[in-house]
Amino acid sequence: MKTEIKYRLIFFASLIIGVWTFGRWQSTENIARNSSPATNTISKDSIVTVKLSAVGDLMCHSTQFNYARVRKDSFDFKPVFSLVKKYFAKSDLVMGNLETVVNAKGSNYSGYPSFNSPPEFLEAIKFAGFNHLFLSNNHILDWGITGLKETVKEIKKLKLSYSGINLGEDTALVKIVNVKGIRIGIIALTYLLNKHFNYRKNSVNILNEKDLLKGIRQSKKAGADLTLVYFHFGKEYEKTPTEKQKYFVKKAAAFGADIIVASHPHVVQPVEFIKSNKSRLDSVFVCYSMGNFLSNQRWRFSDGGVILNFVLKKNFTNNDIELSKVSYLPVWIFKGKINSKRSYLIYPESGKRNKFPNYFTKQNKAQCLQSFKDTDSLIHAFGVGILKDSL
Repeated sequence: MKTEIKYRLIFFASLIIGVWTFGRWQSTENIARNSSPATNTISKDSIVTVKLSAVGDLMCHSTQFNYARVRKDSFDFKPVFSLVKKYFAKSDLVMGNLETVVNAKGSNYSGYPSFNSPPEFLEAIKFAGFNHLFLSNNHILDWGITGLKETVKEIKKLKLSYSGINLGEDTALVKIVNVKGIRIGIIALTYLLNKHFNYRKNSVNILNEKDLLKGIRQSKKAGADLTLVYFHFGKEYEKTPTEKQKYFVKKAAAFGADIIVASHPHVVQPVEFIKSNKSRLDSVFVCYSMGNFLSNQRWRFSDGGVILNFVLKKNFTNNDIELSKVSYLPVWIFKGKINSKRSYLIYPESGKRNKFPNYFTKQNKAQCLQSFKDTDSLIHAFGVGILKDSL
């Protein structure tokens, strides 16, 4: 009897241990299945959205670097970009026209008429969120080919991309920039140079019909999803585009450009859409001038500019691309004292036009409001409405 009870106890104990072991094994199997690559893989969304931002002229007059001076040969321009940095953080690609030479060897830092800016100016541009710089402008050869090479050297140190010049390794007219899988071809051309106009020798892309067509064809051949053209052209301080501006814009649209932006007039000029059967988009967007983004030009219409924003959507399943939104944000360039320090500040419209920082004087407020109103009027001068953004 005792032996029978003993065996029964052993049998039930074995049964309990077996059930417990099977449960542990089953639980382990479930965990393993749930963590396997096959069940955890999330398929990539076929539609990708990117935001591009573009601005006009980034200039550095002597007053600007004197305000930014920390020591004899040390400068801090970063506070100038403190407000727009937060705004640019929402963009995947930020572009602007660098209208100065940087760190030209054997030359003192200088402003107009021959610009040579400290490397810290470029570092602040990178700090602000810029990824790509247009270099084709009338000041890029202010210090000859040496100044151009030094500028490119400083740009490469910061791992920024650029377009508009050709120094051997940059043999194409187009720069392909990959933004989240969307390939954007960027072409930059200038209609003039202040010095050293032999552009083939000095490697700056000059605006002409032949190279414009060649660059757009190169962009498409390289597999660009979209081609953006930057023109440095127009008449300074004119608020309407010249016939030559209109001519090259129409040519670019006919050749297959998708977005056209520009600067040089140092004032904002209108926007419009142009139909083209060569474009990847329904219509080609054009801004004839984005105005000044940063300078010491303090007079009305030149003391501000715009940030243009483009939201692109690409369907990777059928390769369709769409410009789903275009917007602009007015900016005004503040010059004055902030916390007792002489300062410049790029001041974007906040959406509350009557609310200003306490360091704004009465005159600052009036100038800023006037600049924002002028920008609204100039942008829409052709009767084309685009959305206005705010912080």
